[in-house]
Amino acid sequence: MISNKRIYGINAAVIFIIFSLLCLTGCSLFSAGTKSGGTDIIKPSGVDLTKRVALTKFENRSFVGQDEFEDVFQKSLFAKFEKACPGISLIKAEDAGNNLLSGKLPKTASGQTDSFKIAEAGRDAGLNAIITGSLNDISGVEENKGFLWFSRSKYFARIDMTINIYDCATGTKIYEEII
Repeated sequence: MISNKRIYGINAAVIFIIFSLLCLTGCSLFSAGTKSGGTDIIKPSGVDLTKRVALTKFENRSFVGQDEFEDVFQKSLFAKFEKACPGISLIKAEDAGNNLLSGKLPKTASGQTDSFKIAEAGRDAGLNAIITGSLNDISGVEENKGFLWFSRSKYFARIDMTINIYDCATGTKIYEEII
């Protein structure tokens, strides 16, 4: 007859071996199957339609007030949005055919951006959404990287900006981020 201590030791060894194998292999045993393609996903109607989005000129609230800098900033921002969002038709506000979007954005009496007038202008231009924003600050930052004798000063440029996206169908702000 086998003693209880021996059975306990065998059970502990088996559990240890199983646990060790699971730790060594990770999840590879369970993810070895093939991934299905995108053909079996049911898409709602209208997914293949191209969304039209206008990028308005960002308001410059920083100390840098040169027009040349603002133009370079707008061009690079437009290029970044085009690269990051290839599924949308991104147009400049000047090309939208609406003078309200190409100039200063309309404000309410309290000084906030009037989302209703922006939405009306966007609907008139045939847009789905409008991206607005402001360049708040540009500053240089010095940070020490490393430790003890190996630390060195690194210099970075910090750009603070606010991005808002308005839906032209409803006039609501659907996205706001301060970067």
